[in-house]
Amino acid sequence: MNAMQGFLYTAYIVAIALCVFSTAMLVGRKAGPDTRLTYFTAYLGLESLCFVFEILISHPSTPMKALWLGLLMVTSLLIAPSLWLAIRENLEEARPTLSSLNWRHSAVIGAGALLVVPLIQTTHLGIRFDDPMRAEPTLFANVIHETMLLCIGVFAIQAPFYLLRCRRLLMEDRGSAQRWLLVPLVIVGTTWLSGILRTIIDALSDGGQQAFALLAFLDVLVTIGCVYYIMRRLTGVEFGAAARDFAAGDAACAKYAKSQLDEPIRTRIVTKLTTAFQKDALYCDSGLSLGALSRHINENEHYVSQVLNQELRTTFYEFVNAHRIEHAKRLLIAIPDRNVLEVALEVGFNAKSTFNNAFKRHAGMTPREFRSESGG
Repeated sequence: MNAMQGFLYTAYIVAIALCVFSTAMLVGRKAGPDTRLTYFTAYLGLESLCFVFEILISHPSTPMKALWLGLLMVTSLLIAPSLWLAIRENLEEARPTLSSLNWRHSAVIGAGALLVVPLIQTTHLGIRFDDPMRAEPTLFANVIHETMLLCIGVFAIQAPFYLLRCRRLLMEDRGSAQRWLLVPLVIVGTTWLSGILRTIIDALSDGGQQAFALLAFLDVLVTIGCVYYIMRRLTGVEFGAAARDFAAGDAACAKYAKSQLDEPIRTRIVTKLTTAFQKDALYCDSGLSLGALSRHINENEHYVSQVLNQELRTTFYEFVNAHRIEHAKRLLIAIPDRNVLEVALEVGFNAKSTFNNAFKRHAGMTPREFRSESGG
């Protein structure tokens, strides 16, 4: 074992310990009124598993390497979707269901899992990938190689797809409570880039073990640093808040204490926001973003975000969803024969499940229960 491999194993162990510790710390916790951690905890658990599989694969004395490699590839396909769900959970004010990943998303994960089946079938108790006691037919060996490359190709496309969607959501909502979610994007992006480069090195070079190990080492270091930062951010809010009120608005006031945005400007923006939502019903646009809202009222995007946080004690998504739910309530009562999905789409939601979750959070009951109690 050379020095680089020694450093790599040490880094893996530290990363595993940190991720497992963080997962245990966050199970069942909330880090504040705007921070939900169910899917983020699942994401950390998957990261832990990936590092466990990495160390099992790379250590020369570990048996059943084909099994660990196959499980690593399948688990890697779950990382980006779990982060996507974690971000939605924080921005949409409700816990998204797994079924909200439509069949295309699930099909990609399923296809990737099927592609590693030939590899897993070669698992044996030896410490090498190939079994010296069993010679695989050339055709089957080629199938294993090609299906592995296809699975890597699926990951190479899937991860950036989710990263872009995650970043777009986070850029639309600039409330400070969710900015920590940008950090896991760095982890997934680094893992994606490292994985692609390691695959290229493995395919093109027989003597690239040092570069291979260096990329893995850098990937682990980035993860350790990011998880450490996230835990300091979350535990600083959670465990330093024993005597705290529900004070998201007070935190926003402290954040903007040095802002140059004076009261007349804030009042003007509040008036414009009220007009845009109550008169223009801008919230009915399912593609509405903070940027689009700011352009509509002809105000600076950062100023709008500040006013939402400081004056209205809310975030962009909370503000939008509150108006959508109130509109939905009126429609559910006024048009009792109209189905719930049609109401959800009309007020700006893209999916019935998202609408139901948001409605229950705001109204304390489902849309159907609300309609029934209202005599609709």
